[in-house]
Amino acid sequence: TPPTHAHWPPTLAIYGDLGNENAQSLPRLQQDTQRGMYDAILHVGDFAYDMHSENAAVGDEFMRQVEAIAAYVPYMVCAGNHEQT
Repeated sequence: TPPTHAHWPPTLAIYGDLGNENAQSLPRLQQDTQRGMYDAILHVGDFAYDMHSENAAVGDEFMRQVEAIAAYVPYMVCAGNHEQT
């Protein structure tokens, strides 16, 4: 729910294809989120590329990486072509 004051344009970061191996934008996203630049994050698929791989170690590493973002703002996701439903 938006704040009660009349004018509230939310600031969002929207991205996809982050991955574990080449997450070049991750440090910037972490810094900007911790500075309060975003109200929410929308990660539109392809999180870590096969999070179940290596007995889910790939997924665990991805979750550790985004923890510094998700601890500050809502982190919403939708499945991409590398996620299994």
